[in-house]
Amino acid sequence: MRPGDGPPATPVLADRSGSPPVRIVARWRAAPETADRVRSILRELAGRSSAEHGCLRFDVWEATTEPGRFVLLEEYADVTARDAHVATAHFRDLVLAQAAPLLTHREVGEYAPLSSTGG
Repeated sequence: MRPGDGPPATPVLADRSGSPPVRIVARWRAAPETADRVRSILRELAGRSSAEHGCLRFDVWEATTEPGRFVLLEEYADVTARDAHVATAHFRDLVLAQAAPLLTHREVGEYAPLSSTGG
């Protein structure tokens, strides 16, 4: 088999801009005294973000062995949808104004799949 033969390892969803989906993993850590407030903010953020045009997925997970440690798994149809997300009033309010000051750690990365077993 030559390079390029066969189906792609991961299907790419079609979008109008021609760019591939954008996948983001964010890791947040809240101090014990702020974890309840951060949970509340994340629930509201997930609801609003998942309703955005171009948001394909917005999941929030909390570590079972370390309360206050969160992972956000986000997927947007394309770069335009991702950019629109970070420009929303609810992102600026909930993430930047409310949550960020309560966090002891915040890391955000954009990822491309190397392989996938999901559909």
